[in-house]
Amino acid sequence: IIDTQGVEALFAPTRSIFGDAADVNVCNLEVSYTDRGTPHPTKTVVFRSRPENIAGLAYAGVDLVTIGNNHIIDYGEIGMLDTMDGLESLGIPWCGAGSNEIFALQPAFWTERGVRLGFLGLCNRTGRQWNYQPFLDAGYSKPGFAYLLPDNLAKSIAAAGALSDVVIVQGHSGDEYQLAPPPGALGRWAGPDDVIDIEAAVPDPGAPEFRFLNEPTPGERALRRQAIDLGADAMINHHPHVLQGFESYQGKLIAHSLGNFVFDLTYIETMPTLVLTLEIDKSGVVGQRFTPAFIDDWIPRPATGNLGREIIGWLAEASRPMNALVVPLAGKSEARILLSRADADSTVIEHEAAFDLIAQDGYEVSPPLVL
Repeated sequence: IIDTQGVEALFAPTRSIFGDAADVNVCNLEVSYTDRGTPHPTKTVVFRSRPENIAGLAYAGVDLVTIGNNHIIDYGEIGMLDTMDGLESLGIPWCGAGSNEIFALQPAFWTERGVRLGFLGLCNRTGRQWNYQPFLDAGYSKPGFAYLLPDNLAKSIAAAGALSDVVIVQGHSGDEYQLAPPPGALGRWAGPDDVIDIEAAVPDPGAPEFRFLNEPTPGERALRRQAIDLGADAMINHHPHVLQGFESYQGKLIAHSLGNFVFDLTYIETMPTLVLTLEIDKSGVVGQRFTPAFIDDWIPRPATGNLGREIIGWLAEASRPMNALVVPLAGKSEARILLSRADADSTVIEHEAAFDLIAQDGYEVSPPLVL
C-alpha cells in the first residue's frame, strides 16, 4: 500500500475521526523506524518500517506516542534510537522506552489550553514467561520498555502527577487475541500482604481452549486497577489486538484493549476497532466517548450504519459486567461511555394502551401498537 499509494493512504480515511477530531492525538507506536540493526535473537515476529515512513504519523495528526511495547527493540537499541530521532524530527514526544530503566520510566508532557497532561507508557510482555533472554524490559544498564510493575507504576505516576494536572497511563499487557479469561485461569497480581491459593491459580486442565477470549484475566485487571489506585486519571491498555470492554473503577475509566488500528493481522476478530476520545479539564477526565472503525483491506475506516452499531453494541455488552455503560449517540456512529448509572439520563412517559384482542387460530392476539 505504501509503495503504490503512499503512506498517507493508511491514515487518510480516519483523519475525520482521529487526526482532525481532537486537540491532542495519542497512539501506541508498535514499530521501529530504522534500516539498521539486527532482528532480536529470540523473537520469531519482528517489525520495522523504513525511516521515511515516519512522516505518515505527522500526516495522521499524531501528537504524542507511547513506545512502551514488546516490539520497540525488535531491531535492538539502534532501532529504538533511530525511531526516537525520527519522532524528535517531527516534534512528537514519546514515553515508555529508553536506553535504561530510568529513561524508560520518564513521562511525556503536553500542555493544551492551559491543561498540563502527563503520559506514561509501560509494558509487561517481557519474554520472561518463556525465559526468552535477553528480556525486552529496560534494566539498570540495558535498553527496553518500562516494565509494568506496581513499584514502577507508583514511582512514575507520582513523578508525572507532581508536574501535571492529569495523568494518563497507557499499558501494553494481556494475552493476545483474548476477548474472556479461559475457565479456571484465576491468577492475579500478588501484593506483599496477599495470600495466594496456588491450586486456584492453576488453569483447569479440563477447561476448553479458546483462541478468542473476551475479558482481561483477573491478574491483568488487578494491575490496571492499581494504576488508578496510585493516582492515574485513566488507564488505556493495548496488546491483545482485539477490542475488549471498558471498565468503570473508582469513577475512572479503564479501557482494557483498543484493538488494532494500522496493522496487518488476518483474523477477522482483529478488524473492528475504535478511536477513544477523552474529554479533559484541569480537574481530570470529565467525559469519554468513542467512534467505531473497521480495518478494511489493512486501512482503517470509520464504521457507519449497521457495522458501526454492531461494534458499539458488542462493546456495550462487554462493558456492562465491568460497570461501564455504553450509550449510542442518536443520529451518529458514536457512543458515550458512562462510568455511573447516575450519569445516565432517563425519561419515563406513561402511555395508556388499549389492547383490542382478535381471535386467530385458537389464540387471542393484539395488533401492533404505535408509540
